[in-house]
Amino acid sequence: MRAGLSRRRAAGSVRPVASRNQVAPSDVGKRVSFQYELPNGYVGEVVGVLRTFDDAADAYVLIDRDGRLVRVPRAGVRFGRVVGPAPS
Repeated sequence: MRAGLSRRRAAGSVRPVASRNQVAPSDVGKRVSFQYELPNGYVGEVVGVLRTFDDAADAYVLIDRDGRLVRVPRAGVRFGRVVGPAPS
């Protein structure tokens, strides 16, 4: 029974991935997409307009489609890219 629990945990764990971040702090005003690691070990995703880059926190600050402010720490980014305009 204990071995089964270990296998389940291993299968559900997140493996470290090399970052493929193509978003630069200079991309302010563009629509971007990020997949990033959360502090609890899960992975989050967000698409929104890059409002600013917070140098002090080393984080991207986005506004998502619902108007919420989202902070994405640069160190946690797994994938990031500039995407086209939102569909109308």
